[in-house]
Amino acid sequence: MIAIFDIDGVLADNSYTQRLDCTKPAQAAKFAREIETVKPLVSGVVLIKAIAEAGYKVFIMTARSAELRLITENWLDDNLLPRENVFMRPLGNQDTPAALKEKQLHELAARFLPADLSVENIIAFEDDKTVAEMYNRHGIKVFMPL
Repeated sequence: MIAIFDIDGVLADNSYTQRLDCTKPAQAAKFAREIETVKPLVSGVVLIKAIAEAGYKVFIMTARSAELRLITENWLDDNLLPRENVFMRPLGNQDTPAALKEKQLHELAARFLPADLSVENIIAFEDDKTVAEMYNRHGIKVFMPL
């Protein structure tokens, strides 16, 4: 069984960072500073830990830039969250979150999924409706925060 989690809006409170446009250098720098201290969402943290304890292999797919890998991994460590399988936006990538995560999904499938694993054995936790629709097109059941 596979579980895919988004970070911002699922594991981390993005109420302070979602207003920032990371295509603008000054706002991207502010985002990088703010995500170091962003609060975890208790519901997401409890859920990812329970899913991992239930035996799911956990993957994190985020639209955060790879420039933020160290900050992101430190935040995951600080909050005792798994960080072994984190997919991040490649440097210079300008894809929409849905297009980016679809590429990340294909990479995950190519690198980690056994050929006999059905999409029925994959679940995703995502707060972006367009990304959730992409997962649904691939037959993946998606859970969105309320």
